[in-house]
Amino acid sequence: MLGRTYRFDTGWLRVRFTFDSASQGRFVVEEGGGLTPNGHAETVDIDLREIRDGLYLNSWTERCGVTVTHVADFVNATLCSNVTVDGTLYNFVGTIAEVAADPPTGLPGAGLPGAAQPATSAAVR
Repeated sequence: MLGRTYRFDTGWLRVRFTFDSASQGRFVVEEGGGLTPNGHAETVDIDLREIRDGLYLNSWTERCGVTVTHVADFVNATLCSNVTVDGTLYNFVGTIAEVAADPPTGLPGAGLPGAAQPATSAAVR
């Protein structure tokens, strides 16, 4: 998966994530769902741990303090994600699909405002 780009799609929140290395990734928000502006981009230090073949725990902290933890099952193309924004926990369930890589944007990103309402887990599509 290193060097590849994936779309994490919860229906409400959609992100393209590139695994640049086992310790760094970058993302572009395609649909922010009210949590973050569409187009928000950032490079983050990740903690990527393989649980079993094709199943990974991936977490990071964004510059604005938002924390993200994914359990990504690449074998079954499913994702469970917890995102904490301003002390509020959002839970998402969705799909994973490999997509063409985005070129690095160099954009610092604006961070996630805490204006959205907490979401309930979305059904896997």
